[in-house]
Amino acid sequence: MYRIGVDLGGTYIKTGITDGDYRLMADSAVETDLELGPEAVVRKMASEIDRLIKKCGLEMDQLTGIGVSSPGIIDKDTGTVIYSNNFGWEGFHLRDALIELTGSSVTVKNDALCAVMGELKAGAAKGLKDVVMLTLGTGVGSGITVDGKVFEGGGSGGIAGHIIVEKEGRMCTCGRRGCLEAYASATALIVESVKAMKDHPDSMIAVLCDNDPAKINGKTPFDAAEAGDMYARAIVEEFMDALANGIADLINIFRPEVVLLGGGISNQGEKLLSPLNERVKKLCYGGEKVRIPEIKRATLGTKAGIIGAAALTEQEDI
Repeated sequence: MYRIGVDLGGTYIKTGITDGDYRLMADSAVETDLELGPEAVVRKMASEIDRLIKKCGLEMDQLTGIGVSSPGIIDKDTGTVIYSNNFGWEGFHLRDALIELTGSSVTVKNDALCAVMGELKAGAAKGLKDVVMLTLGTGVGSGITVDGKVFEGGGSGGIAGHIIVEKEGRMCTCGRRGCLEAYASATALIVESVKAMKDHPDSMIAVLCDNDPAKINGKTPFDAAEAGDMYARAIVEEFMDALANGIADLINIFRPEVVLLGGGISNQGEKLLSPLNERVKKLCYGGEKVRIPEIKRATLGTKAGIIGAAALTEQEDI
């Protein structure tokens, strides 16, 4: 039993073929070229699928189908990209377009949902069923599984990056104030670090980036805080508090077996996980009278989307 997973990103289309145990037999990455338009992007996807099938010496009828991980709000019944702001796509019938080119069955889900499914099948959550995963990058993506199936509610549920952690707080790109994404993303860390550097040109943040805002990334405040910079420590503390509050809310609602963190900020490892776990223990309803899931780092990295997309072919209602 073989499966195809396609992880559609703004920069690259990553495609892979897995065996029945979700081990990658072959994978590739080609530039997305969004500027060519959605139809051209789907043609590239189909071409790469065909190339990998031939590379593995397989025929299309030996595969259970094609799963696609796509950014944006996805219609779970039709596989249509209802809206993807980063792609500029709206109402694009992605599933139908790929079926027409490949002749295979196709399932499309949001990229964060596919990432958590990948971790469930072959990563840090293997063997579990109830998982919450947050990807801490440009924004805060989220994927939730309940009883081994991705949670979508009535359509596009599980958007954890836009729960409110600070009433009347920072403006979020979604138009509301105080969202988790406005506090716990790499973008938020960069914005606050740039402010600190400008206000305190003698700070360690300024030293680490040579007073060049363009050199600041999500790692910068952590490095500066570790070096003893008080301004960076304040940024990291605020980040930790917001993230802990958001995670505690998700635990209270879903009570998962584990909470996984992915994205670039998760590379901080124990510097992030240890204090976060301690904070969350104090915030969950019932405290330690009730089992509190551990917060762990996701393990599949950039392969999670491919493997999770491949898992979509296992059953229609996944």
